[in-house]
Amino acid sequence: MIFLKQEEKKKISENEEEYIARQAKKGKKSTQLAREYGQRTGKTVHPTTVQRVLKRRHLAYLKIKTIPRLTEDHKARRVQYAHEMANANWKQVLFTDEKSFWLETTDTHAWQERGKRKTVKKSRWVKKLHVWGGIGYYHKTKLYCFEQNMDAKLYQSIPRKISHQILLQTAQSRFKEK
Repeated sequence: MIFLKQEEKKKISENEEEYIARQAKKGKKSTQLAREYGQRTGKTVHPTTVQRVLKRRHLAYLKIKTIPRLTEDHKARRVQYAHEMANANWKQVLFTDEKSFWLETTDTHAWQERGKRKTVKKSRWVKKLHVWGGIGYYHKTKLYCFEQNMDAKLYQSIPRKISHQILLQTAQSRFKEK
């Protein structure tokens, strides 16, 4: 004998589901939506129920895409530099760069439709811990850690002030005439 489960009465009406989906598209999380639903209607609903509603509405909790802030001028200058450096002797080049560990973060996931991904612009001046170093064909520098927000002045001072001796020693030992 097969027992069919009776269809349970929905806790959330179709109109409320639509409202919840609209609010989720604005970046609200399921816990916040459940809390607001309870405040608005006086009914308690679990965040998992809200998540099921959003999935039925074809929303998925996906990572928010980040978009780099490059102007057309930045792009043009990068292409120009690439053309200028096409025939460089790369064995005598020291590449330096920094890695930033973000201390303040933005939301990385949000409820969104699969074809309509959310984007978020990242501020350039968020607090970070930076690690700076360099590497070349024959050499490498020591790592340097700093906490200040990177700006043009600091970026230009790192090779001159902080690692001048390291770069000089590395260059002298590697680029001696043989």
